[in-house]
Amino acid sequence: MLTHIISRASTLLAMVALVAAPAMASAATPGTATVEGALLSSGGAPAADGEYDLSFALYAAATGGTAAWSDGPMKVMVKGGRFSAALGAGKALDAKTLATLATPFLGVTVGTDPELPRQPVRSAPYAVLAGSAEALACTGCVSGDQIANGAIAAAKLGFNFAGSSTKGGPALDLACSGCVNVAELKFDADVDLGGNSIKAGNGTFSGDVSAKSVTATSFVGDGSKLTGIKTPAGTCSKPGEVVKGIKADGTLECVAALDPSALPKDGIDEISNGLIGNQFVDTIAGQAGLAIPDNTGADANSELTFPDIGLAQDFELTVEISNTDLSTVALTVLPPDDKKTGWTLCDPCGDKDSKSYKKTFNKSTLPKSGDLAAWINANPKGLWNLKVLDTSYCIPQAPGNAALCDTIAKTDGKIIAWSIKIQTLSNKKVSANGDVYVDGKIWGKDNGHGKPGGDLQVGAGLVAAGGIKVGAPGTCDAVHLGTLAWSTKYGLVVCNTNPPKTGPMQYAWTVARSRPVSFQGGCKSHSQGSGWADYCLDGVEWNDAEDYFTVNANGTITVKISGHYRMFFYAIQHGCGSQNLQFLVNGSYKAYSHNIAPSASNQWHQAELEFNGPLMAGDSVKVQAYHDGCGNQYQWHSWNSGGAHSRFRLEYEGPMAGK
Repeated sequence: MLTHIISRASTLLAMVALVAAPAMASAATPGTATVEGALLSSGGAPAADGEYDLSFALYAAATGGTAAWSDGPMKVMVKGGRFSAALGAGKALDAKTLATLATPFLGVTVGTDPELPRQPVRSAPYAVLAGSAEALACTGCVSGDQIANGAIAAAKLGFNFAGSSTKGGPALDLACSGCVNVAELKFDADVDLGGNSIKAGNGTFSGDVSAKSVTATSFVGDGSKLTGIKTPAGTCSKPGEVVKGIKADGTLECVAALDPSALPKDGIDEISNGLIGNQFVDTIAGQAGLAIPDNTGADANSELTFPDIGLAQDFELTVEISNTDLSTVALTVLPPDDKKTGWTLCDPCGDKDSKSYKKTFNKSTLPKSGDLAAWINANPKGLWNLKVLDTSYCIPQAPGNAALCDTIAKTDGKIIAWSIKIQTLSNKKVSANGDVYVDGKIWGKDNGHGKPGGDLQVGAGLVAAGGIKVGAPGTCDAVHLGTLAWSTKYGLVVCNTNPPKTGPMQYAWTVARSRPVSFQGGCKSHSQGSGWADYCLDGVEWNDAEDYFTVNANGTITVKISGHYRMFFYAIQHGCGSQNLQFLVNGSYKAYSHNIAPSASNQWHQAELEFNGPLMAGDSVKVQAYHDGCGNQYQWHSWNSGGAHSRFRLEYEGPMAGK
């Protein structure tokens, strides 16, 4: 095992000095230095010839500390016990590292053996540092403390200062960006930018700011020192006045608190939380069901009389017709102020063979000609006409035409419906969208005789603790439909419809009494045989009582609303023996008629039966007929709409007293 190394330090130092001698200053300073030594075995004899792994390190002290520089292991040839190696061959020696070592020591390690005792390094390796200093090939290796004051003159500089015309001369211009640090700036006078602007994120001024105008997103402060601003002045001196706004001169604008002009005309809903309003939507329908002449040159002319209900805030017209071929149909509307040209709604009104037309025209959906917007802020009161012109003959044999084409009457389809709807801003009425509680009385306007009058209209029911008083009948039209009044001749009357045979709908004051709530019809087939049989009700003349009772075709009637009812039945019977009728309620008879014909006779007999009394919700009602004897036995003859042979009628007459 190799245990130590003998180095010839003097030779080593001489070699280093020779490599970095001044005579070679023109060449780049090498980053290596030669070290020579002898390698002996543990017995003191020269080590065997061959390659050995040697590592080298430089330290700042003879012992301890960490290496400032190290290189290896490197393969080094030993011959006759002597070796020569280049320090820095693996890792270059640099001047900056050598400059930090005041007295460097060299450590050598053979293979994995412990490092041999460190040897001091003399001056030879410092040729590397000297060469580096000579060419100043370093960064930060010369500080200001190493340069004497006044040692550098303008003639010693090889460049111009900041655009100066001479070396070391004054700067003529600073044409650069970021070349001057803000900390180096100090202004000893005003800065004149010559009309240019300053752009900055923030600005702090210890004095005044003068400007032609100041634009800002916000101002921070209480505004107590702002000048030139007109502040509101004065008070509303008159009783009941409130501030409406601030005038341009800074004075207050005052209005009476209850002055209607201070509010928009349609603002009552806003100030009442939506509970009261004076905007209304009214729809008036025109004549419906009019047949359309089939290519006769004449128009179907339907009339609509719109009442005087105010100015239209919104206007809408809806039309629905049928025809076998809408491609040859034209629709025209004549408003009250134009009975010659009018508006063309459509021409043609559909594709060939299309049969149904329904459309609503308004400010968004315009007719083919005409201006619906002309009726905004206008009063559409008066007579309106819808004219339908068909310019081709219908063919009843074509698919879908049979129900529309009437070759005898020479008509093709009909006006199914049409109407005008407007929204109005009323100065005559208000609507309440919730309950109304009144401690005193509700009176209409004076009727001219010093007594309360006027109309009282109620939609969903009226409850009045002290009674209801209404005035004399006034105008009865579509607007007043359902209004109650008091007639000295007839008592309580109501504004009701009065349908004419032809022409637009009419209205009239009629006695305020219940409308008929009844069913009338009968069994469309004969009944023969002996014994009792249920009378069927598969034939109907009319039925306007669906909400009060249900009538089944098999003859069973189920009561929905309890009250007083009247039942009437008659039937033609034929034969001899007993001929009887009866009403059954829940399986028990409530009314009964009995007739006995001579047993030997065979004759017609008409039997009648009537019942008037209370029926309860859920009761089941039936009509039965009886016959016996003889071979020609008719329990009843069939019903027909002409009233022959048999008929049954059931009427609701009113609620049950005290129930």
